Amino acid sequence: MAATSIYIQTPPRGSVLLEAFKAMGMSIRAGKGLMKLDHAKLSYLKDNHPELFRKATWDDVFIDELKRTHKACVVFCWYPVYWVCYSQITNNLISMAATIETSNVPNDILIPSP
Repeated sequence: MAATSIYIQTPPRGSVLLEAFKAMGMSIRAGKGLMKLDHAKLSYLKDNHPELFRKATWDDVFIDELKRTHKACVVFCWYPVYWVCYSQITNNLISMAATIETSNVPNDILIPSP
């Protein structure tokens, strides 16, 4: 049995990022300004906005995955805040080490760097 018979090969269908932005834009248009990704689902568009339904190239599973991805990416928004605070703590420790009275002992020996 060949290794390629184990895997499911799907043909490329274009940029997922471009499709995600189109889905978000369509959810804004279908939701009248509110970005609720449920408004971009085909089941919603078919009943409420048939003119937008014909332009959609995704399915309901893609929108569910997009919602999960959005929730996961919100976690990463806090990383810059964490690293700014961590960098400030490091800078404060270095400044304190430079100003303490060391009695001719190098400050690198007294205060370990983080």
